[in-house]
Amino acid sequence: IAGVIVAIVMSKTEAALVPLWFLAMAAGFTLQRSRFCFASAFRDLFLFGNSQIMKGILFGLAIATIGFAINMFKQVPFPAFGVMPQEANILPLGPSTIVGGLIFGFGMVLSGGCVSGSLYRMAEGYVGSWVTIAGVIIGMGLLSQTWNWWWNAVISESPLVWMPSSLGYGGGIILTLLALLATFLFVTWLESKSGIYIPQAPQKVLPNETFDGKLSAIWQSVFVKGWPAIVGGATLGGIVVLMYMVHMPWGVTGELARWANYAMTAIN
Repeated sequence: IAGVIVAIVMSKTEAALVPLWFLAMAAGFTLQRSRFCFASAFRDLFLFGNSQIMKGILFGLAIATIGFAINMFKQVPFPAFGVMPQEANILPLGPSTIVGGLIFGFGMVLSGGCVSGSLYRMAEGYVGSWVTIAGVIIGMGLLSQTWNWWWNAVISESPLVWMPSSLGYGGGIILTLLALLATFLFVTWLESKSGIYIPQAPQKVLPNETFDGKLSAIWQSVFVKGWPAIVGGATLGGIVVLMYMVHMPWGVTGELARWANYAMTAIN
């Protein structure tokens, strides 16, 4: 009810905010129900030989790849001319990407989760996740004060990598899907080599012969029982495609960076 009230208020400012608001709530709900977390995906794979969350991520990326290509094609029908699609988050790829990714991954291990995972754990009452997000905002606030230097000294020198500009949309989709398939086979191989068997928890089957029973079963499967990682990945992949159709792809750290920049600007 509160979410609907907020949507009504948003509609008076900008109509596009309403679908984005509902899609954002759906994304958060999906993350929580499927326990979706990038840090957990790597942890479960390498420590326990369980690749379920990783496979969910790969499945979501496959859906998003096709959906993003369709959205980009509408913006830039001829990518070979060098024009980049707007709001596609195509940034320079170079040493800063690798170093930043390693540092970010190290931070995820220390905090016990990625940024998106920490956000839904905050609402669940995990105090450590509140500390993690506070640290993320502080770090991004410091970055906002030095971003121009980093951009001019390191990041801007790296090339922009957008596969459709050289391979076309078809070639980019095929190459990406082949890479995702290879990764899927690799994590499945790792899972088979681990020798660890994780049994699925038995689920109570509710009687659903009656109308009330069927509604109760649907309610239990959506709001009570955990979602399979594949379902979570597919749902998130569809949500980010819809968000891109409305305005821009879904992002978490980017919005936190804006908050941090506003805070630092207000302090200065």
